[in-house]
Order: sequence, then structure tokens, then C-alpha cells
Amino acid sequence: MRFLGISFTFNSKRKILKDILKKERMLEDKIDNIRNMLEKQNIIAMYKERGFSLPWDVDWSLPPDIIRIKLKDIKWKSWIDGNVYSLDETFPYKYMKSGDKKIYLDYMEKGKNLKTAQEWWSIERFDDLIQKVKKEDYSPQNGIIVIDKNNCLLDGQHRCCILYSMHGGDYEILVAVKD
Repeated sequence: MRFLGISFTFNSKRKILKDILKKERMLEDKIDNIRNMLEKQNIIAMYKERGFSLPWDVDWSLPPDIIRIKLKDIKWKSWIDGNVYSLDETFPYKYMKSGDKKIYLDYMEKGKNLKTAQEWWSIERFDDLIQKVKKEDYSPQNGIIVIDKNNCLLDGQHRCCILYSMHGGDYEILVAVKD
């Protein structure tokens, strides 16, 4: 068969159709990704108008609930052993209470294979954050702490540990709950 001066066989027609369908699926995926990104931006913008800054690295496909919770009710699920700990059992909190840098450096050593842990939470950055929170306290407008429905931290472990150290376990904060 010839079309526009090009010969096609039955197999080449089938291949062309497969390629067209594949490109169509790829285009639909890109459109879905753009739609999801815009929905995420709308959710983040909506909460920004309410005075809350949501982190970008959390999937906000559904708007979060904003609740008030006591620090003693917030937990941390360890990436080291998978166990769930109270804030006063975590390495950042223990470092703050004792002042022993070895505690925090051991924590960083355990996370040496996690690139983000090394880049984001060096002891210097944590010490800077401690000073900032002591000076300004916690403000959801500057980045809200995020927990899951089981009260386990998804974002904000270091800030929670600082607040726990400063104010104790009965201190209440606003958090976003991601389903």
C-alpha cells in the first residue's frame, strides 16, 4: 500500500499505530502531571492565604487538616531501624539536652547513605536552626510541621525537638495532617 509516496506494509501500519498510541499515552501522562502540579500549587496557595506554608516535597493531592497537637503526642518513625519513638527519644533531642555533639554526629553517621540527611541536617545547620527557633519560636507561616494520621512526623523533626526542648511535651503547636 502506498500513501503520500511512502510504501506501507501491514506490519508497518501496526507499528505506526502503536507508536501513535504510545505517544498519546505519554502526552496524557504529561497532561496529568501538569494538572496534578497545578492542583498542588492551588492547595499550597490556598493555605498560604490562610497563613500556613506547606512544604513542596510532600504530596498534597488532598488538602491537609490543620490541627493543634501537644508535642508529647508527636512521634518519629526512624529511618534507621523503622521503630516509632517519642520526640524525647530522638537523636536531635538528646543532643540538645546533653550538648554532646557525638550523639548528633553518630546520628548523621547512621544516615550517611541518605544523601539528603547529609546535606540538609549537618550539625552546623541544626545548630543554626536551634538559634533561629530560640529567637523566633515556631511559626506555621514559615513552614508548617507535617504529621501523618498516626501522629508520626513527615516533615519537621528537628523543629519539634527544639520546641520540645524549649517548652516541654505539653506545649501545643499547629500541624498539617497528611492523609
